[in-house]
Amino acid sequence: RAALRGAANIYFADMVSSLLLPVGENTNQELIDLISTTESIWDCVVQARRYCADDTRIANDLHADFLTLQDYSKDDINKALAAIRKQDEDEAEPDADNEVLYRFEERKRLLNVVEREQLRVEPISINSYESWFAEAFSNISLVHRLTETRALSGFYRLSASSNMERNERIAQLRKTPARENHLWLPACQVYGEGIYLELSEEQIQKWLTNSQPFIQKRITTLKKSMDASFRHP
Repeated sequence: RAALRGAANIYFADMVSSLLLPVGENTNQELIDLISTTESIWDCVVQARRYCADDTRIANDLHADFLTLQDYSKDDINKALAAIRKQDEDEAEPDADNEVLYRFEERKRLLNVVEREQLRVEPISINSYESWFAEAFSNISLVHRLTETRALSGFYRLSASSNMERNERIAQLRKTPARENHLWLPACQVYGEGIYLELSEEQIQKWLTNSQPFIQKRITTLKKSMDASFRHP
């Protein structure tokens, strides 16, 4: 990316993204999306959970009150609420450790056969490829379909991205503080396909060991150049 050197008004979007990982085989992802993204339905769920911990009872009320949910059974709605509750618990403390855990969960899905509407993955034996390729990579999967969510979580300056935490950047997106349980962000879903390639950890470790002097020299050079670039006269 290009930027005008010396300009103080340059901002870059801070984007976060994740793959949509289908929940249990017996849960309807379309129904989960309907409940969690329809404001009137979700507000009803939030209000009900303040006074009732029984998702079965809440599911019965939702089925009776919303025409859009009457195409689904009460049991389906109950399962969807349970899946949403589990997702909320898993994401209750969005810190660096949870981010790593979520990426590992993405990796696990991409290494196994998945046949769902939101994600279709076909792992391929690494031995199906030529020896040079099998030596460089440990896993390969054909991703016939994926769903990715991309959200805008703020903006940051070219030279000061580390001076502000992400939650502070998110707060700056709003004119007034967000209401409770309305911590949504501007986001979109995109669909695509691709090839998942996983480099051989053994080869990476070997390269790191053999290239250590070069790496340290290169890092030192880059750091000096960066410091000189942002040094004010």
